[in-house]
Amino acid sequence: MKKEIICVIILSALIVGILLYYNREKAEEEKAVKQEEKNSVEPYTNSDGLVFSISSGTNDCVPVKLSVYEDGRYELVKSYKYPEGVNDVNYILVYNEPSKSGKSSYDVVKILKNSTNTEDESYDTSVTSEYEIYTGNGEYYVTDSNNKYLEEYLDSIDVNLDVCAEKEYN
Repeated sequence: MKKEIICVIILSALIVGILLYYNREKAEEEKAVKQEEKNSVEPYTNSDGLVFSISSGTNDCVPVKLSVYEDGRYELVKSYKYPEGVNDVNYILVYNEPSKSGKSSYDVVKILKNSTNTEDESYDTSVTSEYEIYTGNGEYYVTDSNNKYLEEYLDSIDVNLDVCAEKEYN
């Protein structure tokens, strides 16, 4: 009888050990998946692969526009089309083709994670933001020059967003 009780105790301890090990492995796997999702561009991306477009929000002119894609591509547009002789404030802005493009391996999700989503309750609409970011999925973020990830990214691709786009007449 003692042997049977000892066997039951040993088997119970073995089963508990196996279950604890399995649960720990599963928790670590779920943590890794969540971390991967956290750094993924997918939630921000549209069907064309656009993660976001960013431009200056403080210029008194039409800003240049930088578009960033999920495969690491970026495109900078420095000019826009404007019909000659038109002086209509209702003219719809049409940017020209990119004047600079390239590829970067920078983790651009860091830029968004350190920006403010305007849907957030803490967003103060009375404050003018230095940079406006529109994600591929339609969310609107704002940030400023204190976003070290934005500054690192812009430095790494040698882009200055604090300039005006050039008007090109059609």
